[in-house]
Amino acid sequence: MQKQPKIAITMGDPTGIGPEVCVKLLADKLVDEVCVPLVLGDLAILSKTAAQLGLDIDSVPVVKTDIDPGHLERSSIVDFQTAGIHAIPLAKESAEAGQAAWSYIEHAIAWSLDRSVDAVTTGPINKMSISKAGIDFPGHTEIFAAKTNSQRYCMMQYSDAVTCAFATTHIGYGEVLQQLNSQRVFDVIELAAAAVKRLEKRQPRIMVCGLNPHAGEQGLFGKSRRRKDHRASDQKGGGVRHRRRWTFSSRHLLYSSQPRLHRLLHLHVSRPGAHTTQGTRIRSSGQYYAWFASDSNFR
Repeated sequence: MQKQPKIAITMGDPTGIGPEVCVKLLADKLVDEVCVPLVLGDLAILSKTAAQLGLDIDSVPVVKTDIDPGHLERSSIVDFQTAGIHAIPLAKESAEAGQAAWSYIEHAIAWSLDRSVDAVTTGPINKMSISKAGIDFPGHTEIFAAKTNSQRYCMMQYSDAVTCAFATTHIGYGEVLQQLNSQRVFDVIELAAAAVKRLEKRQPRIMVCGLNPHAGEQGLFGKSRRRKDHRASDQKGGGVRHRRRWTFSSRHLLYSSQPRLHRLLHLHVSRPGAHTTQGTRIRSSGQYYAWFASDSNFR
């Protein structure tokens, strides 16, 4: 009989909605039928949340952080016993909350890197609390990239209906033009295409969204951007359409600020600057999953 995958689930910010999500997960017996969820957080917060929700998690085993995940074969709470966790005010940014959330993430990534777990699912964090804790990362995407030594990476949302990968994340619109270039777009397409191929065992069809309205309308909107894209595309010697891993169809001619990235459909490289809460590997919200795609050996 095939073993169920072990999923390290970080509780997220202890003052946010993460504890509620984790408690509901632990109370749902259907979850145990598909995986072994290991919730990394603080028992004090989870127990208090369960009482407020009227849910029973008393039967869930509680283990310490030095446990070997290989010995865990059922749902468990990995209790960090964070000092002063009760004193952290709810729904407010604080260095204490940010540090706690950071500890859960670091531990989960370490488990994944040594293959003690099969995947990591992240609860939502408060970016300001992370910053107040002196942690210089704007979000999960960048944390995982650094911890896995990934040179190329992106955030990707996946569902049966549509998949969306982001060329930029966690920056203001004023910074987009400085960070966006043809190479970055090519990298995101390659990473997302590889991920979809791995997930669905097929060659993906890709659509690229433009930066300016109507993707520049042949230079009518955002002329400077169009000139920059032309120069970058010319330097690439023809761009994406010459790369054999993708197939193209003349039936799907779509707008793009990249002149060489037109005949692409089905997988979105999103409008830069878009934001979303990012999960890694297998975080589900309804019917979509947020993935971290990279070139590293982090699998």
